[in-house]
Order: sequence, then structure tokens, then C-alpha cells
Amino acid sequence: MNDIELKYFRDNWKPDYSKFKYSGWALLDKIKPDDCVLDIGCGYNLFKEKLGDRLWGIDPSNDKADEQETWERFVSHKDFNVYLALGSLNFGTEEQVEAQVKKLAYVTKPGDRIYWRQNPGTGDHPWKGVENVSFFPWSFEKNEQWCKKYNFELKDIKQDSGNRIYAEWIKRGANDKVLLLNGCSFAKQWNMSDTMINKLGCTKLENISKVGTSFQRTCRTTIEWIAKNGSPEYVVIPITFSHRWELAIADEQNDFGPWFPMQNKDHVFTTGIKIRDDVSKDKLTKLLDLYYGCIPTSVTYDGKIFTEIIMLSAFLESRDIKHLFFDMCNEFNKQDIEQFEGFEKVKFLEENKNIVNLFSFCGNRYMHNTLPNKEDVWFNTHHEPTQYAKLEKYLLNYVEKRHDQ
Repeated sequence: MNDIELKYFRDNWKPDYSKFKYSGWALLDKIKPDDCVLDIGCGYNLFKEKLGDRLWGIDPSNDKADEQETWERFVSHKDFNVYLALGSLNFGTEEQVEAQVKKLAYVTKPGDRIYWRQNPGTGDHPWKGVENVSFFPWSFEKNEQWCKKYNFELKDIKQDSGNRIYAEWIKRGANDKVLLLNGCSFAKQWNMSDTMINKLGCTKLENISKVGTSFQRTCRTTIEWIAKNGSPEYVVIPITFSHRWELAIADEQNDFGPWFPMQNKDHVFTTGIKIRDDVSKDKLTKLLDLYYGCIPTSVTYDGKIFTEIIMLSAFLESRDIKHLFFDMCNEFNKQDIEQFEGFEKVKFLEENKNIVNLFSFCGNRYMHNTLPNKEDVWFNTHHEPTQYAKLEKYLLNYVEKRHDQ
């Protein structure tokens, strides 16, 4: 930041954290009691009143900072594990901003968190002198690029209010071996044990499962996660209901886009996900009624999901990513497809040792069968951790036997 820009932020600029949905006062909910926070470019040091000695604010132009210093010249004197960069690393050329990111990569430890507010390059401040400020154009793509380059996990990124970008980065360990778990709620609630994680050769679990979603989402988000973060050590896919699908009609984007799960017409009103204003909920409920009302057998669902399973496994195989797929809730039956042409592809599923036999094993059924009172419980329920422990034992035994073949 040059002298003209420093003068602008010292004399003209004023903060307003209340106008930002994610990167303003809401960040206080992200700070844990034992966190030690460095606010880079703290300005008037507004978080200091809330966090006290847990926060140290630096700023080159504002005497409200705990220390008047630039990020480039700052020397850490505490064991910080949280960093705030709320519009501060946003000025100058790409080379200058990347050098600031490179310093972040150097000083942070595995597990350290960075919360960002980023300007996409718009000089939209209302104060005199803003025309002399050189704003760097941050983007979603630049976050992905630098996270990958400097060994950060892009934990969250989304459009913030005020035409800003909110992002959360987490520093990866140099030797982290990630197990990527992806499915629906049956996978979301699976608190996978360290034993299973470690026996599959991994040190860290990344669970990107989502409640109520489809195998279409499983494919899409698994590939997208790998595109953003690089190859995990292992991928585990509990296959969700074959009839589910999705549309890109949500009003708000998450890490993986503006997708909405299409289950049944009731979910249009009960998921908690806001649908775009230009999408008619009336038409959507009619669409769901017509869609499911026009499908007489499971062949539509089976043919589609079998093809997707084959293709996702082939994608992972092509990148030398170890993986394990198994049916979680469908209880596929060969008799349902035997009278129909177009299912020679099933042989690819049966030959693939990365896929537990889809016609003889179902995760929820297996856990259900271990219950002492199984007659009183539907098999496709959300099972307790004790049942998941038994599922893990089965899957690890399968992997071990597979390696012996």
C-alpha cells in the first residue's frame, strides 16, 4: 500500500461491519474461547472490544491498532491460530497480493484458520480519494488457485453482502492424507472412527455429505472437491437413494453451487433452502408430481445410478485414488432389471472390487440386522454410533479380503 492509499485509510475510510452478512460481526460466532486471533489490517480495531486480549490488531495507518505495522513487516510474538483479513490484503498488483498470501502460508500451522473479506476489484467506497486506491480483483477462482498452490483447504467461499467475497481457509498439514466421505444424511451423521480412517491409510476425515441429496450430487461434488483441493488419499461413498435428483435453482450458492435437492413436493417447502424468486414453487411441485407419477418401475433409477457409479469409479481410478462404494439404502434387486435390455453394464459393477456387491449388501440393512429390536425399527433409519461401528468392521474386513485376492 502506497502513501496515498495509507492517507486515504487514515483520514477518509470508515468501517461498517453490520452491512456484511458473513464477514462482519457474524465472525464472532466463529471464534472459539481458546483462539488467539491476529486481525491483519484491523482499521479501528473494532473486534478488540469484543475479544479483548485474545485478539491483536495490526494496521499501518490507524493508531487504534495494537501495533501500527504492515503485514509484510510484522513479526509475530504470539502463537496465533486464527487470522482475519477483512478487506486488508486487497491492494496493489497480483504479485504484491500473492506475496502477502505466501507469507500467510509461511507463518500458519496445520489447522490454523483464515477468515477473509475480499473486494472483487471495485472501487465502490463512498469517500473522497477512493479513485486513488488500487484494488486487487479477488475472485472465487483466485481463492481456489492460491489455496491449492499454498496448501490451504478452501473450507468455505460465498458471495457476501456489499458486493464482497467471504472465504474461510484452513492450513493443511504437510503430510495430511485425506479420507473424503460423501453421501446423504446417512453419511453426514457417520462419525467415522480414527481406527477406520487410519486403517484406510489416512490421517484426516473430510465429510462433504449433505442431508437429503442425490447420487447426482455425490458425483458432482466429489469431482468438484478434487478439482479444488487435489486428490484425497481415499474416497468412501455410501450410495444414497437412486430416485433422487437435483436442480440448480437455489437462491444462494454454497461451496458447490446453487443446487436444490429434488425429493418430493413437500421438500420444496421444508428443506430450509431458499429457491430463486424467478422459479415458481407451484410449477416445481407439479413437476415433481408428474415426474414420479410417470415412472412405473425402478428401471429408470437403476439404469441411471448404475451408469453414474461406473463413471465415478472410473474417474477415481484414472487418478489413482483409492475408493470404496457401497449401497447404503436401496437394497437393489436383480429381478427388477432382468426382463429389461440395457443392463449388461452390471458386469462392470460386479467386476469392480472397489464396489461392494450392490445386490447382496446394503449398509442400513446390515446395521438394522444387528439391532436386538429390529422388528420395531425401519431398516432405513438413522442408526446409532454403535451400529456404525459394526458397519465399519464389515467394510474394513471387505477391504482386507479384497487386498488378499
